[in-house]
Amino acid sequence: MNKKNVLHLMAIMMVAMLSVSFISCGSDDDDDAGSVSSDIVGTWVAHGGKRTVTYVFESNGSGKSSYYYGGSSGYWRQGEGAFTWGRKGNTVTVKGGYWADINSDGETSEGTYNETFEYNGSTLTGGRFGDANVYYKQ
Repeated sequence: MNKKNVLHLMAIMMVAMLSVSFISCGSDDDDDAGSVSSDIVGTWVAHGGKRTVTYVFESNGSGKSSYYYGGSSGYWRQGEGAFTWGRKGNTVTVKGGYWADINSDGETSEGTYNETFEYNGSTLTGGRFGDANVYYKQ
């Protein structure tokens, strides 16, 4: 292969690589949680079994969550977290939530979470707590 052919081949490869780069840099609508909605802003609480879960949705798109679980024989677990949120239609999405908790045995844990709730005008339904998943605005 002569030098002219190598340069031509390299130019074609460069154009192909740039094309792939531009395609992959487009916006990703799946990452968009939606916009802040004034009817969601506030404190929402769910009770289920021996668990109480609270979400506080702030008007700036941030929020805090907390939960308390009182089990049998004096066992308990409680935790709290922070997140960002948004609403699209009837879907409220909590993203990047961070939580940390402790239980009655002194064990601690932490992690992150994403959750989705459905809003019907008076309740939020869903989330990661199966026995406390219908939230009422306080």
